[in-house]
Amino acid sequence: MRYLKQSTATTLILGPFLDSTDGVTAETALTISQADVLLWKEGGTTLAQKNDATSCTHRSNGLYTCPINTTDTNTLGTLVVSVAESGAVPIRLDYTVVTANVYDSLFGAGTDKLEVDIVQTGGSATGGSNLAASTLGIIRGLSDNTAFTATTTIMESDTITEATADHFIGRVIVFTTGALLGQATEITDYALNGGRGRFTFVALTEAVPNDSDFVIV
Repeated sequence: MRYLKQSTATTLILGPFLDSTDGVTAETALTISQADVLLWKEGGTTLAQKNDATSCTHRSNGLYTCPINTTDTNTLGTLVVSVAESGAVPIRLDYTVVTANVYDSLFGAGTDKLEVDIVQTGGSATGGSNLAASTLGIIRGLSDNTAFTATTTIMESDTITEATADHFIGRVIVFTTGALLGQATEITDYALNGGRGRFTFVALTEAVPNDSDFVIV
C-alpha cells in the first residue's frame, strides 16, 4: 500500500515504463507531460490531468519522477494515477491519501501520534464513554524532596498545587516509577505548603524517593 499526505506536494516514482512490443525493454526517453498523467480521486467519476504543471523526468531503468501538488492530493481516500504513452505499456499506480495526523504518525519519525479515542469497550458505547470520563479524574504527580524530607507517611509534590485543604482525602496514590513502583496507599490528609502539595497517607514500606512518579485515583 502506498500512502500520501493530504494536501501536500510530493514527487511520485512512476513505472517502470516498458516497451509495448516486447514488454521487457525499458523506455527511457518518453515525454510525459502534465496532460499525460491522469488522476482519479475518491468519489470521482472521471480521470483528469494532474494539477501540477511539471513534466515527468526519467531517472533510471524506465522509472520517472513525477511531481504532484497540494491540489492533486486534496481528497482523502483512493488516488489512482494512470499514464499511457505511445510505445510503452500503460501503467497504473494506486495510492491512499490520509490525513496529516495519520501520515505523520506512521512516517513522521515521532512527529505525531495517532488519535485513538475510546468509542467502545467490551462492545459497549456507554462503557467507552464511562471509561473515557473516569480517566479525567486521574491526577499525575511527581514527588519533590527539595524543601521537605519525605517519610513513609508524608511527601510533597511540586506538580500538584491544589489550594483546598483536605481536597484529596480518601483517594489513593499509586506509584508508577522508582523504588515504590506498584505500591498504593490511601490519602489521609492534604494541604498546600509553600506552593507544594503535601500528602499524608497510610504507611508505605519505605520513604518516598525524590522524583517518584505517581497517580491519584
